[in-house]
Amino acid sequence: MNFHNIKLAIIVVLAFSLTLSAQTSIYDVYQHPTLNNLPVNDMMIDYDGVMYIGTEAGLFKLSEFDEMPSIVKPAGVIDLVMGENEVGWMATYDNKVGITTQTATYPTGIRANNIVTKIGIERNTIWIGTNDGLYSLPLKSKELTTYYNIGNSKILSNRIQDLYIDKNGTKWIATDNGLSIFKKGKWSTLLKNTNITAIEGHGRSLWIAGEGKLWCYKNMQELEEIALIEEFSSFPIQDMLFDNDGNFWIINNKLGKYNSDWIPSFFTEQHGFNSQQPICLAKDYQGSIWVGTAGQGLYQVRNKTSNKPPIYAFAEESSMDSTKSIIHTKIMYGSKIDETPIQVTSQFAGSRIIKAGKEVDIQDTEIQIAVWDAYIADGDTISLFYNGECILDRFDLKDERQLFKLKVNPSKANQLVLYAHNEGEVGSNTIKIALLHRDEPREWITLTSDSLRCDKVNFNYKKRKRKGKIFKRNGTK
Repeated sequence: MNFHNIKLAIIVVLAFSLTLSAQTSIYDVYQHPTLNNLPVNDMMIDYDGVMYIGTEAGLFKLSEFDEMPSIVKPAGVIDLVMGENEVGWMATYDNKVGITTQTATYPTGIRANNIVTKIGIERNTIWIGTNDGLYSLPLKSKELTTYYNIGNSKILSNRIQDLYIDKNGTKWIATDNGLSIFKKGKWSTLLKNTNITAIEGHGRSLWIAGEGKLWCYKNMQELEEIALIEEFSSFPIQDMLFDNDGNFWIINNKLGKYNSDWIPSFFTEQHGFNSQQPICLAKDYQGSIWVGTAGQGLYQVRNKTSNKPPIYAFAEESSMDSTKSIIHTKIMYGSKIDETPIQVTSQFAGSRIIKAGKEVDIQDTEIQIAVWDAYIADGDTISLFYNGECILDRFDLKDERQLFKLKVNPSKANQLVLYAHNEGEVGSNTIKIALLHRDEPREWITLTSDSLRCDKVNFNYKKRKRKGKIFKRNGTK
């Protein structure tokens, strides 16, 4: 290499270093002052923005990162998952399962010497991954019904290291011998003879990590290997996620990320991240990243340049209407998902975050829903907005159902937003919504709103598939 080439190499390295520095400088890293030495096994955020932290000392919860955590259950928690109807579930060290908001747990029947590694929820069933196979546990009976291992199925290994269940009910099972796929009673495989350590669903694709490599299974059809730099490939990847800005976060023995241009950066002691054993990742509604570690407890990474999550909506106070003596508030929906912002004006004030909400697929252009108080009539006053229009204004919520017919726009997400004007005797305003043509307990949707957050449900139109043979009008095929 001549002198000119050496000089060019120095400039390239310097430019790359400046890029990495610029990426990390927009973040602040904080270690939780109390949960700073417990091994954190998993984390889950519910639809009220409450973070549940599973540790070897028990299950803790936090509404804000800097607050003193409260303990929900003083038993070691190995894994957490959000289930149907917005109910969080946990798996404990003694092979029991329970709801995160309750102290009661239920035995699974799994042997004491069999270690639970991961759990997943599919409607009314908990799927439990262990070091000795895969179990299914119906929520109603809470008795094991099915057990899959290498002796009675085509699962690649009994050692299950991660578990992802997509919205179609397909189970993606990471094992130390490849990725097993269980769909509608049939097995298939990917990356056989590969030690898969982590899987993450994003959009219509699945991201798979193992043996220092990363793959993207595009549209669940095409497998593509993604190049990793040495820092991400030298140790097994433990967890990964995409944040609201399109950054791809990875933990192995380091905490790092790729930005949307696939430029990597890392967080070290210089930034305030002191652990070499990160275990799990989570993101909250504000766009912050939470990191659980094996020896240094809990961390939060905050983006200093953005205090608003881009996929959520905010309400902003507007001017006082002197003629009506009421304050008008505009709620603006604006995100990467919505192409056109929608504005709503109604008769209340305040600043609210509108949560991401649940996704519900429907096959009709007109639906009928029922709305009622989720618990007891305790003085809740709410408003409901559908696609930017107020359909229920300052209503005193009751136990009786209120019925609505809603037109569905097939070309976009149809959003039903709950706004709470007060908090009833039992706290946040919480309502139940049921689609009347599917009025079963598992199809009920719970929306919760308070003085800080609105909640919503997104109705997504899916064209009905035609079955059987098609006949012409004259009766011929």
